[in-house]
Formats: sequence, C-alpha cells, structure tokens
Amino acid sequence: MILPYQKGDGSLIDAVEEGQWDEATSENSVALSFWENGKIKACAGMKFISEDDTILWLRIDRDKPKKMFEFFREMRFAMEVAIEELGYPALNAMIRCGFEKSERLAKIFGFLTTGNIVEHNGMEYKVYRWLR
Repeated sequence: MILPYQKGDGSLIDAVEEGQWDEATSENSVALSFWENGKIKACAGMKFISEDDTILWLRIDRDKPKKMFEFFREMRFAMEVAIEELGYPALNAMIRCGFEKSERLAKIFGFLTTGNIVEHNGMEYKVYRWLR
C-alpha cells in the first residue's frame, strides 16, 4: 500500500543508508511511504528548494519490499504531477554524496548526472538534471 509520507515514517525503517529525511519534507515537497505486511518498507520524496532545485531522497528497509517497482512507479508519477503543476521545464536533483540508493532512484526517474557537486546546509550533494 502506498500512502502520503507522514512525519516520522522514515524512523520506522531499518535503513540501508542513514541520513536525515524528515528535514527533507515540508509544504514544498512530495513524499510517499510504501507499506507491506503492516510495516513501512520504503519512503521517498522530493523537497523543492528553489524553482530549479530539489533534494531527492530515498530510505529503504534492509528487508527490501517485494513490490519495489510499484513504489518507484507511483513515486515517479507523483513527481511528474508536482513538476507539471509547478510548470518547471527542467529540474535539478541534489543527492547527498555517498547515498547510492538515492542516486539509483534518480536514474530510474530519468535524471542525468551533471558531474557537479554543491554544498547545502553543510553537506555535499551530487547534482542531477531532469528535462521534461
């Protein structure tokens, strides 16, 4: 079952990668939680920090969901709807350096690496670009 992300959902996951995810949710974000057998197995989202930039994040349980493709499909749809409503022709995704699962998610969503690294709130992020 896929539901809107609720603050604290990420803390219910025994994650493969550690990070701060609740700070990446706000009124300027799209985030979903994937439930399987009564447990949250994955959360993912996008926090829009400017007209061109977003932070793309992913948190996956060590016991990976069996229907991960379904979760990614729904997350991509939510992302496309949000971008369409905002009218963005292109979007940068900033993914914290070392978060390989989030990088893989960006590629699944169609983002391409720019080769740039930027700093945001004292942390380094790789920059990916998505064009409509």
